[in-house]
Amino acid sequence: MAGDFEKLVELEDQLVVSNGESTSGSLICLDSPGGSLLDGLKMARFILERGVGTRIREDAECQSICAVMFMMGNARGAEVAFLDRRMHASSTLGFHRPYLTIDEARQYGAGDVELAYDIGIGSIYELMSLANTPTPWHDSLMIEPDLMELMAGTPGSDMYLIRTVEQVTRWQIGVDGLPGFERLTKPNVMFACENALNSGYTLTSVRNEDGLMTEQVFELRPANGWSVDNATRGVASKGESGRYATTSPRSGYSSISCEVDTSTDFIGVCGYDESSDTRLGNCDVGDDLRYFDRIYSQHPVSDLRALAVPLDVEFDAISFRRCRVVSMSGDATDDEVCLHLVSLVSGSQPKVRHLLQWQSGARTVIEIGVEVAEKSATVFVNGQRGEVLVTAGSCVRNLASGNQVCSENLSRD
Repeated sequence: MAGDFEKLVELEDQLVVSNGESTSGSLICLDSPGGSLLDGLKMARFILERGVGTRIREDAECQSICAVMFMMGNARGAEVAFLDRRMHASSTLGFHRPYLTIDEARQYGAGDVELAYDIGIGSIYELMSLANTPTPWHDSLMIEPDLMELMAGTPGSDMYLIRTVEQVTRWQIGVDGLPGFERLTKPNVMFACENALNSGYTLTSVRNEDGLMTEQVFELRPANGWSVDNATRGVASKGESGRYATTSPRSGYSSISCEVDTSTDFIGVCGYDESSDTRLGNCDVGDDLRYFDRIYSQHPVSDLRALAVPLDVEFDAISFRRCRVVSMSGDATDDEVCLHLVSLVSGSQPKVRHLLQWQSGARTVIEIGVEVAEKSATVFVNGQRGEVLVTAGSCVRNLASGNQVCSENLSRD
């Protein structure tokens, strides 16, 4: 991207436009694996100060310094200002720390080292200055400290990718290419409460030891019965169309609860988290809610790309996983990336239903009962009796066929 900053400045008159209220019509589409740190920082500053919105289109990528540029997307005006940065669910957004490439064939002197050090410190200062700029009309920062920490902890040879619901809700990134999430389950109400309460603080799964709110929800193991009950029967209708009361799975010594309105195009939330003294609106006043994109109703670790896949079944969490079928002889008859859907089922026998959709379109349905003291959880694989294989990772065995079915986490590459 060396020299791109000068090209961007030359386009300022065509790029930066105002509709009389703000620069909301000023947009730049980004598609780059990265490049010059110095030029990228200048372009990020330009985007921030001129009020240019940023977009990453379908299947495009924006990584390294391009990701910093993306995070500066905003619209500015005398009376209207807001964040304006959106990625497509199929796009790639990745962060890592700045790094230096050394020409091993060249001899470097003390002056070269001093110059490189000075440029490096100056670049880090500018990066921190951009990140610490307050967002328009909000109490957050353009790049929050926890994302900066994750970026600084990721070496230049690696990439921290934005792939899940909790990442985009925490760091205020809009997402295109997703369904409208019009039909919601009771667990979706609880997810909305948790995502909203945590969005100004940290990633939702970080604050939840409850396995149902983390990637453990996809493991083929018995779930905690109280957690399943709290996410289903514990969500109560308020008697008004589309309004519910829910209690956080973190609630205990501290009171953590919400009321959630699902009747509009957005998700309305009021609630209080005593553990962090976080308050959203006022539930004692009927219309004092805070409104969020409907993506807040989705499971924190649901995969954005998986959410974009058209499906004919309801689910409470979804992700791409590595799925395997291993025969009695130990041979892997199937080993591929599949779509893993999870549903929390209430009733007299609460359970978690796992649906594995293979690339052929075939489906494997695994139902695992919740943990019951001193009793083995009931397991069914495609309607036949099964068992959880405790020593084999996230696997179950179909007792009729003897085959093992496994679902494992993919790397975030």
